[in-house]
Amino acid sequence: MIHTRLIPSQCILSPFYLVLASFVMGKLLPLAGVVFLSAVAAQGQGQSPNKGVIYGTVVALNGTPAKGLTLSAMPLGVTLGMALPWTKTNEAGVYRFEHLPLGRYTVYAEDKEAGYSIFSTGAGGMGHPSEVELTAGHPEAEFNLHLPPPAGFLLFHLTNRSTGAPISGIEVTVMSAENPSGPIFSGGQSSSEPVLVPSDKNLLLHVTSWGFREWNQSVGNGRLVRIAPGDRLTLDVQLQPANSLRERIPDADPKKYQGIRDGKDWRNPCLIVRADGVVISGRNNEGNPIPVKAVGAALEDLPDSAWPYGSVVAVQDYRIAASEPERSRIEANQMLLEPLLGELGVIAGFRPPACAPPSDQTQP
Repeated sequence: MIHTRLIPSQCILSPFYLVLASFVMGKLLPLAGVVFLSAVAAQGQGQSPNKGVIYGTVVALNGTPAKGLTLSAMPLGVTLGMALPWTKTNEAGVYRFEHLPLGRYTVYAEDKEAGYSIFSTGAGGMGHPSEVELTAGHPEAEFNLHLPPPAGFLLFHLTNRSTGAPISGIEVTVMSAENPSGPIFSGGQSSSEPVLVPSDKNLLLHVTSWGFREWNQSVGNGRLVRIAPGDRLTLDVQLQPANSLRERIPDADPKKYQGIRDGKDWRNPCLIVRADGVVISGRNNEGNPIPVKAVGAALEDLPDSAWPYGSVVAVQDYRIAASEPERSRIEANQMLLEPLLGELGVIAGFRPPACAPPSDQTQP
C-alpha cells in the first residue's frame, strides 16, 4: 500500500520537478487519502492505467536492512501534480509501491528523523539519480537502494538582537562552497525544527527571518559550516530588526487572541482595506483612508499599547458591499498590503466581517 505526501515547502533547484507547496512556516504536512497525480500523466501516457509497481530492498550503511524507513517515489522528466507517493520498509527492509502511473522514477529516503531528506541526501541533491522505467510491456521494476550517509542536523537558537525575545520563524539558504551560484535549497520553517544539510561537505548559509535583517555572520558570501553524518550543530543567531516596530513589539501571541470571534473585541490594529486605501482602526485619523504604501509608517507610529497581542493585525475589506470596479481595486490593495506586512514582520491573524470603527477602538 502507498500513501501520498505534500512536497516540502522549500525551493527545489532541480530539473526533475516543481515545488508545489505553501509557507506554513515550512512544515511538511501529510496529505492522507489523496491520489497521486502527474500533470503530464507519465510522459504522455495518460491513457495508461495506474498499474505500475516498484519494489525492492533498502540496505543501511552497515549492510543491514533499513527497517521502518520512509521512502518516496519521484517521477522523472515530467511536471508534478499535487503529491508524491510514499511508503515504509518492513522489518526486512523491503518496500513496494503499487498503482503508479507509467513512466520513469527514482526512489529515495525521505525520513527526517533518520537523517534523510530530498534536499540533503535524496534525489534533490543528486545530479543524475538512478532510475527505473515502468512501461505498458514492463509495468513492474525492481529498485534496490543502498543508503548514503545521513545528513547533518543544523539547529538554531534564534533571537531578536534588540529585545532578546525568541523568533519563531527562520529562512535559510544553503549553498555548496564549491558552487555557491546554485543553492541546494532555500526556504522558511519553524526555527525550532532542525534543517537537514548534506553531510561532510563545505556549505555556505544565509540566515534571516521576516521583519529582520540578514544574520551579520552570513552577510556576503555566507557562513561556512561542515557537519559530519548524523551530527548536530547549533548556531546562536541574533537578528537585528529591519524596522522600529520589530525592535519594540514581540512576535504575535495567538494565545492572547485565539478566542476572539467579533471584530469589536479586537484590541490590536485592524486594517480595513478599501478601494481608496486603508483605514487603520485605533489611529486618530477620523476614519480617513491612507495609501497602502503609507501603512508601514502608520503602524510604526502606533504606541506599544496598541499591540497587546504582539505583531498581529486584523484585516477586513469591503468587497461584499463594493461594486465590481471597487472590488478590483480592493484586491489590488490587498496584494500590495501582504508583502508590506511581511517586511514589517506583522501577520494577519484575524479576518473579521467587520472591525470596530476607529473612533470606538480603545486600547487597554
